[in-house]
Amino acid sequence: MPETILEAKFSGYIYNSNAVWNTLRVASEGTVNVTGYLPCYTYYVSGKYRLYRNFVVFDTSSIPADDTITSVNLSAYSVYEAGSGTRTLGLVKTTQASNGTLVAGDFDQMGTVEASRIKVDSYPDWETWSLDSAYFSWINTSGSTKLGIRTWQDLDDVAPTDGSQETLTNFAGYNNYYHPTKLPKLTINHFSVVTQPLSFLQGKRKTGGFLTGLKQESKSDMVKKEGGFLGGLKKAQ
Repeated sequence: MPETILEAKFSGYIYNSNAVWNTLRVASEGTVNVTGYLPCYTYYVSGKYRLYRNFVVFDTSSIPADDTITSVNLSAYSVYEAGSGTRTLGLVKTTQASNGTLVAGDFDQMGTVEASRIKVDSYPDWETWSLDSAYFSWINTSGSTKLGIRTWQDLDDVAPTDGSQETLTNFAGYNNYYHPTKLPKLTINHFSVVTQPLSFLQGKRKTGGFLTGLKQESKSDMVKKEGGFLGGLKKAQ
């Protein structure tokens, strides 16, 4: 079964802050950063909430459109973790317009449906989200697949408590100077169903196949077989 491993062609994050949690979550814009790290966290300090959202893009056009996908895993390399809360992150689909950049208005282009959720518990190390099969359709075999990472507070609408940095995970991203070999990667297992031509089933001799040893016989050859069914009919006439 073929396994295709793809490195991210682009990644970045957008963050925003506001004194009101509900206003922050539904904000339409934020501040863009594509410098090479992917900090994904939420916290509340000095009277303001802050929220970071990660975007990762892969070129998945090399996956044949007719193939059946059996597994999809997104892996990101965690270089730093902190915070007093549970570092649990969810994987979603994103809908930003570009495959190679972000704009301020992409802050709200993050899906709310999760394909996977994991607890990040060690660094430096790879962290992996395994997509549920219901979301294999997110893989765009004709172009780019866009994925996002959100904190559990962001997804579940739970405001961080006062004065605490509830969740902080910093991943190595695209164009990262210090971790150039630790780009986010997408691993896809898939296979193709090969349809045999009709001639395969039309009585031809096949070496090594299930039709091996079969051959077509003429009607006269069959009549000459004295011990066979047709031989018996011949004797009775």
